[in-house]
Amino acid sequence: NYYNGRLAVVESRLNGYDTPILLNDAGKVTEGWGNCLFIVRNGVPIAPPFSAGVLESITRDTIIQLCSEKPLEAAVRRALERIRGAHGIVVLSADHPDRLGVEGGDVERQ
Repeated sequence: NYYNGRLAVVESRLNGYDTPILLNDAGKVTEGWGNCLFIVRNGVPIAPPFSAGVLESITRDTIIQLCSEKPLEAAVRRALERIRGAHGIVVLSADHPDRLGVEGGDVERQ
């Protein structure tokens, strides 16, 4: 809900991060607060499925569609259990197009 998301934003900023990455009740990575999340492994953008608790998003759908039209393939995996070992993380929001974040290299636990 909105209140939990705001708490996540406050906590992430207090710990030096720009935006939180949220987990579902099972501890699986779902999305950011107010934005969609993709991880990149071996050049393939991977998004969690709706069954993980991800909200429907025009931005998310557009990225998946664009990737399917290009040589890239957007994979919708059963759940993103962890992001460690990803080659990158992409956080997108239609409300804040200037807040595109991509981390290069292997993503390690901070």
